[in-house]
Amino acid sequence: MVGNLENKLVELPIIKIKVNEASSYTYMGRGRYVKQPKIEFVYNGESYFIIDRNVCYKLIKQFEPNITWTEWNQIQDFELSLFGILEDYFKEYSHYILTCWYEKDNGSNIIYEFESEDASFGSMRLSNVKSSIMYMAIESLADWDLHTTKNRITISNGKKVIEIQETENSVIVRARFMVGSGFVQTIPAIKIMGIIETIQWKILYDNIMKVKDSLENIDKKDEAFKCFKNINIIKNTSNMKAKEKDDLEYQWFLNSFY
Repeated sequence: MVGNLENKLVELPIIKIKVNEASSYTYMGRGRYVKQPKIEFVYNGESYFIIDRNVCYKLIKQFEPNITWTEWNQIQDFELSLFGILEDYFKEYSHYILTCWYEKDNGSNIIYEFESEDASFGSMRLSNVKSSIMYMAIESLADWDLHTTKNRITISNGKKVIEIQETENSVIVRARFMVGSGFVQTIPAIKIMGIIETIQWKILYDNIMKVKDSLENIDKKDEAFKCFKNINIIKNTSNMKAKEKDDLEYQWFLNSFY
């Protein structure tokens, strides 16, 4: 495919994605099919396509991190409906946010990479978070789902997302609330110096509870956003630097009450 390419990063909350089309095979004409997927997602009125087998496999690994290439191909041989497979995954993992890279080629958004589960980050840090934070807050976070990708841990419940991001020398805790095409942050992002393994768990736990309370308070006041006249200005901030994203998403939140 040749055209004017523009690479971008985007966050796609599964709860807001509609699967328009999903097939493991593409019709080439004259009764001939090739094993090449064609998947169309619609998010906020815009379509995103997957037309590569390896990218399709990486999508499945978002839900089944340990599935092998051979296993996935065998599943496709026995399971006729890729559409049905994705529908089932999207129902089960509706709290997930897919982070993917796409290129805009002649007006079409073609997904070519997904941010995948990081096994080393997940096994080491996720187990620590579960054993420490989740133990301390087993009742408070009972209805929340936990997911890891690369340098981030997300704890989500519907529109509410607690994001824990590890940088080179600090841990950032964010309270992100899904609005329009993106997110607002209900309190300023919290920066804790240190890394996951060395910071005091009580400090991390207290801040997680702080952003959780902030999200739950605003969830009860969801009507505030229904009155937000400039809701269309809230966009996906995936391509922004962390500081820019944090400042802008919090400012959007403050503006919602004016």
